[in-house]
Amino acid sequence: MSSDWYRRPDWDDAAREEFERRLARARPFNRSQYLRIKALALLDAGEDQGAQELLLRVLDNPDESPDVGLAVEFLGNLAVRQGNRELAKQYYRRGLAAPRYPGGTTGGHEIALAEMLLDEGADGHAEAIELLETWFARPNLKFNNQLCRWHLAVIKAAEQTGDAETVRRSAAAALEVASREPQFSRHKDVGVVRADPVTLRRLRKLAK
Repeated sequence: MSSDWYRRPDWDDAAREEFERRLARARPFNRSQYLRIKALALLDAGEDQGAQELLLRVLDNPDESPDVGLAVEFLGNLAVRQGNRELAKQYYRRGLAAPRYPGGTTGGHEIALAEMLLDEGADGHAEAIELLETWFARPNLKFNNQLCRWHLAVIKAAEQTGDAETVRRSAAAALEVASREPQFSRHKDVGVVRADPVTLRRLRKLAK
């Protein structure tokens, strides 16, 4: 367990009291950072409600704050996990509209929003395609896990229009991305594709 009080994943009554006490004593300009880091620790521990409460407190800061972008993103992810898709879309759209985007985030808002729009069928198809094209065209480092996720969304969009060639091409590309070595020698988990066997079998079938 981390020795830093704001990185610990515990959230019982005693842990909450200690966190709030230490937070109150922290310098004001550091508090949103501590809230964000603690929230992510709680997310990793499956303590969704506590994480959500802390992330919402981060939103009390201006959108230009470096902590707000990531808070908005993870609130969107939480809303997806909780089945509240409309709220998730609101968070992702807020993130995309932020002046600093994609700074302060993982930079995957377009993909996340496109996935939900594609689930809506024809009504969301055109906007989803635009979002996917925007993400791919942005000249920044693309993590392999996001690139694989992008190809999966492209496959879904192409299947909706019967574009078999795009399906085949993106399936082959996704398999290649999934087979890549870690992008960073010192951070071997960053960007690693963790595709489940069912997804890999489907991609192999589509790539033929």
